[in-house]
Amino acid sequence: MFKKLLAGTLLASLALATIAPVGASAAIEGRGTQASDANGVTRLVNFSAKNNDQLSTLITAATCDYLDGAIVTTLQNAKAATLFAPNNKAFRDLGNALIGKPLNSSNVCQVDTVLKSPGALAKILSHHVFADGKVNYATAKALRPAKIKMLDGENAILRGQKNRVIIDSTNVVVKNIRSKNLQIHVIDGVMIPPSISAALSS
Repeated sequence: MFKKLLAGTLLASLALATIAPVGASAAIEGRGTQASDANGVTRLVNFSAKNNDQLSTLITAATCDYLDGAIVTTLQNAKAATLFAPNNKAFRDLGNALIGKPLNSSNVCQVDTVLKSPGALAKILSHHVFADGKVNYATAKALRPAKIKMLDGENAILRGQKNRVIIDSTNVVVKNIRSKNLQIHVIDGVMIPPSISAALSS
C-alpha cells in the first residue's frame, strides 16, 4: 500500500504538544527549493536523494510491506508535525550494537524478527514523530531538558546544549528541513522507545 502511495507522491514531484520541563557540532541548515510548499514526505525523499541518499534506510523502513504505509500516511496527512529522521549511519550503528551487523536498506525490514518483538519497527519509527506541532531548531535549542510525547505515546527528552540540540541521546546534525506540513531534523542515532529498551535489557 505504501509503495503505491510513495509512487503517487513521487510522480506528483515523494508535533508542539505541551512541553513539560524535567529537572558535536552545530547542525547545518537543511535547504532546498520550494521547501515550504512541498508535503513533508516529498521533502524527505527529495532531501535524501540530493544528499547521497543519507536517509535511504529510514525511507526503506517506512516502505516495509507489513507496515502497510501507516507511518507515511500519518506524515502525509499531518497538519503540523516534527520528524526527527535518523540517517543511515544511525541505523548502521544500531544494528552493530544490537545484532553485530549494520542495519541498512537490505535488512531493516527484519527488525521485528531479529528483536523477536512484533511491532517493534512501527513503534521505533513512530517514536521519531512529534505529531502535535512543528518544533524549529531555535525553539529546541532554547529548551531546558523537556519531555515531549511522541507519536508512539512514549516520551523523549529534548534539550539544547551549547551550540547543539539533543533528543534523547542523539544529536541533530541537519536542522530545519522545512515543508508544508512537517519540520524535519536529521539525527545521528535511532531513538529506542523506553518500553523496547526495557524489553531488550531484561
